[in-house]
Amino acid sequence: MTDADNPGSFATSPKTLAIAKLSVGLIQGALLYFLYASSEAKSWPATDRYLFAILATIGCAVPVLAINALGRLRSIVLVCWLVIASILCAIVAAQHVYRGGPDFATEWFSLSLLFFVACFVMQSLIVAGQSEGRIIASYTRYFDISWNLGVQVALALLFVGALWLLLWLGASLFELIKIDVLRELIKKRWFDFPVTTMALAYSLNLTAVRVNLVTGARTLTLTLLSWLLPVMTTFAVLFVAALPFVGLELLWATRHAATILLSSTAALVVLVNAAYREGEPNAEVPQFLRMFRWVAALVIAPLAGLAGYAIWLRVSQYGWSQERVFAAACLIVATCYAIGYALAAIISQLSLKPLERTNVFTAVITVGLLLALLSPIADPYRVSVADQIGRLKSGKISAGQFDYTLLRFRTGSYGINALRQLADSAEGPESGEIKERSNKALAATSQFQLRQTGQATPASRAGNITVLFPKGASLPPSFLQFSSATTPAQSVWQLPSCLIRDAKCEALLVDLDGDGKDEVVLFNAPFGPGVVFQSDGGENWILLGQMSNSHCNGVREALRTGNVETTAPKWKEIEVAGQRLTLTLPCTTVKR
Repeated sequence: MTDADNPGSFATSPKTLAIAKLSVGLIQGALLYFLYASSEAKSWPATDRYLFAILATIGCAVPVLAINALGRLRSIVLVCWLVIASILCAIVAAQHVYRGGPDFATEWFSLSLLFFVACFVMQSLIVAGQSEGRIIASYTRYFDISWNLGVQVALALLFVGALWLLLWLGASLFELIKIDVLRELIKKRWFDFPVTTMALAYSLNLTAVRVNLVTGARTLTLTLLSWLLPVMTTFAVLFVAALPFVGLELLWATRHAATILLSSTAALVVLVNAAYREGEPNAEVPQFLRMFRWVAALVIAPLAGLAGYAIWLRVSQYGWSQERVFAAACLIVATCYAIGYALAAIISQLSLKPLERTNVFTAVITVGLLLALLSPIADPYRVSVADQIGRLKSGKISAGQFDYTLLRFRTGSYGINALRQLADSAEGPESGEIKERSNKALAATSQFQLRQTGQATPASRAGNITVLFPKGASLPPSFLQFSSATTPAQSVWQLPSCLIRDAKCEALLVDLDGDGKDEVVLFNAPFGPGVVFQSDGGENWILLGQMSNSHCNGVREALRTGNVETTAPKWKEIEVAGQRLTLTLPCTTVKR
């Protein structure tokens, strides 16, 4: 749809439309350069964190939305939409500044990308509805506009990247003849910002005018993706079929099962839609491809179910973290697709016609979830802090096991405010310890410093360290009295948590040097490298170093079964200047 279809839109001629879009790009570049210069000079508006973040977010998002919407929306609709988008930008930016976080700039960039996704989905829904003159458009229109927009953005980014590649190549050519004017020019930020934003505006306008170009690229992309559907579907089916024979323990041992399962679900959703397209007549789709997309629509459900179970296990064990909140949001989207696609496969067989309603419904749910995550409503930091505090108050976790580091350094202002409340008004039988640890956390300036303030005691170590080998053995009493004073400052970071604070560890008692006396190999639980300690012949124990390959898959599981033996080194060492150079081999598959 172009401005010719919208008499009430801005810029009713292609020439005027192009000028308007390039003007918006130029204004965007000037605004971003102004913000960058104020940040470098530490002057207004950079001195006002809220205002600066709001202007930066609006400056990045709203002009791009305007460029894409010019000529597609009527004037009044366009103005209202851009005002709404600007308000949403302000809310998201202000929320991010209020919350803070360990890596403000990186998180702002990541959240901005999520916000762009939400805005472009909303804009596609608005444009589709206006093009047909109704609130809910046809699925064909939704499909056409959303996929065209995706191709436009991809081509625009390629164009901008190619432009900068050529600029640097041209500068390198001139440098060959000792002319460095162009290289110095492209290093200037007052040049970079406007050139980039105007190039983006130009490419978005060009792809909007050359509809056949976008349509052809979209058709090619969908065709290629659709032929990948059988590959991914086969993998998914074989994976699900193998689970009853290998069990779920191997899956959970990876500690990132939910991420892989949700990613696989997303890949299947994209590939199914690439094969379905806008609902082409079945005669135009090869029979075997229709069968694969039907199977894929069914296999999404077990993948999403397993991902949900994996997330539930982690939450029930450790509560909500920021990552688990995001994973839960992704799971909600995956569940919508899983249920909708399974019903479509059951009801309509190979045609999958009902998935059209699922796609539109899930798009709306996705927008709602993204906006909730980016606002105070479901801010992952706020949810994580509230849940961890609830676990502490309910007694699910003791004051000694509570992660004060999480609140102090990884959950922004929500965590710091929660620590202050705990330090001032903690209640219950452990209130004294909670207040003390909260105050120490607030006073800490680094995570390592806070880790050092732990209160591990010989009694806590005896209760927290499980000896895996030999079965039934106990740690030497002198080891339970371990003091970090015997450890060089540069090696303190290697000490397992149970020697520092109230945390779980696993241990081996093995004679590694053949002197008839056991060394202690200590592991953080449930994962972490092995650290070796040796007695000095008296009451002190010295940290020797880490065991290589103790992180490999299957090692910890084998240790817990008592499958341990000592062997002579297979490879000799090299001694140079008093240092031992040893060969560290890569991890190998552990036989079970």
